[in-house]
Amino acid sequence: MANLFSKGKGLVGSLRVNGVIAGNTHTEKTTVTTLTDATETMTAAQVVTDGGLFVCTPTATRAKTIPTGTLTCAALKGYAVSDTFDVTFTNLTAATHALTITAATGATLVGSATVAAATSATFKVRVSAANTVVWYRVA
Repeated sequence: MANLFSKGKGLVGSLRVNGVIAGNTHTEKTTVTTLTDATETMTAAQVVTDGGLFVCTPTATRAKTIPTGTLTCAALKGYAVSDTFDVTFTNLTAATHALTITAATGATLVGSATVAAATSATFKVRVSAANTVVWYRVA
């Protein structure tokens, strides 16, 4: 189970110990995953383990399917209902071609699932029940 204070990702903000600031950094390892210029299904390992930062340069509108709720929860070892993590998609195309994020079984998308050309979309992914996740578009 993740550390409840830092959610297993390090210190966020600063911590004052005996009047002295003990830390003021937040670091985590993030892999930038380049998605193919095709319709594809992302793996739970890419979304959960690798840091959830995706880039793509589509030459046509492309569908990117998120992993199932079961696979996502299995990758979140020791998860609890209400645990969250962030996933960001960046569309590197200068104009025209969008990415469309599509849901799989046990995963629900809330908000716009379209990532327009030359923009990014960030989702807050929340475990809502066993083997079930909700992807909330937050930016």
